[in-house]
Amino acid sequence: MTIVGSKATLDVGRAIPRLPLTLESDGRRSVAGQVDFFERFGDAFLHEAHAFVEAVRNGGPTPLSLEDAREATRLACAMRAALKVG
Repeated sequence: MTIVGSKATLDVGRAIPRLPLTLESDGRRSVAGQVDFFERFGDAFLHEAHAFVEAVRNGGPTPLSLEDAREATRLACAMRAALKVG
């Protein structure tokens, strides 16, 4: 969510343990919470990487399918397009 006022702008995330928060006021910007991808998704990435390594070691299926990867790419492209359009 972004709240834009005449003197300040406030960006707030939702349903995250430590909300990313950016406050801009009087030409100053302050950031708190989960400020980057790795802080927000680091644990999930690590679990996926471990599951992948186990699948390769044991010859089992990978945790995600090619269809999952295609869908993630499709969503990323759609979000990028939406960012450009506004």
